[in-house]
This record gives sequence, structure tokens and C-alpha cells, in this order.
Amino acid sequence: MVYTIQIDDNAEKAKNLISMLKAFKNDYNFIEIHEDTEGAELESRFEAFQKNKQGKSWEQLKSELI
Repeated sequence: MVYTIQIDDNAEKAKNLISMLKAFKNDYNFIEIHEDTEGAELESRFEAFQKNKQGKSWEQLKSELI
């Protein structure tokens, strides 16, 4: 399962949380951090949802990924 978390780094506590996550990333290979200053990833996911609100079957998605 993949989780997408958006953190606004304007607050001091948010900066501390980001630093902590970056430190965890060094110790745990299952953590990936992608800084997206423009919100492009979220926007592209929303556009994909708008085009296909019904969703796709797992078999269809899997065949597109292979």
C-alpha cells in the first residue's frame, strides 16, 4: 500500500516532522520522499480520476503497467 501525505512546511512543527521523516528514510528502505513544490503529482492524479471516475479493473491496470 502506498500513502501520499502532503505537508505544508511553513510551520515549525511541520519542518521538524519533515526532518524526522528524512532521517527515517536513511534507515528504512520502504520510505520514499518526493518534494513536489508545484503539486503536479496531485494534479495529475486528480485529472486521471476526472477522466475515469468509474475506475479500472485490477487486470486492466496490471496489463497497462507491464
